[in-house]
Amino acid sequence: MNPKNLKLLFSLITGDMFYVEEDELRNFATSHVILKEKPNGSCKKCYGRFYIGKEVHKNYYIPCPRCIKKYADWDAMKSDSLMVEQPRTTTDIADKSFADAMKKIPGM
Repeated sequence: MNPKNLKLLFSLITGDMFYVEEDELRNFATSHVILKEKPNGSCKKCYGRFYIGKEVHKNYYIPCPRCIKKYADWDAMKSDSLMVEQPRTTTDIADKSFADAMKKIPGM
């Protein structure tokens, strides 16, 4: 694994920071923030955790306003190549299978 292909992500749901390969970014939800580098531990608000608290009613971590300006990779999050894949429901899968089966029947 080449370290140049790794991106650092912060999850707003769990509050964890983790590395993933760059080509796997499309598999992550919009609740993840791509970071340029790990936040500095000397931040007076978050102490390098990248969050300052948790919104208990909405169940997500509140990013540090100082660190999000400095460490969030806004260019990577805006890029056209970063497209989050939407999960398919069983109804969508069944409808496609039914349509494919109907095309195979002669005369339809």
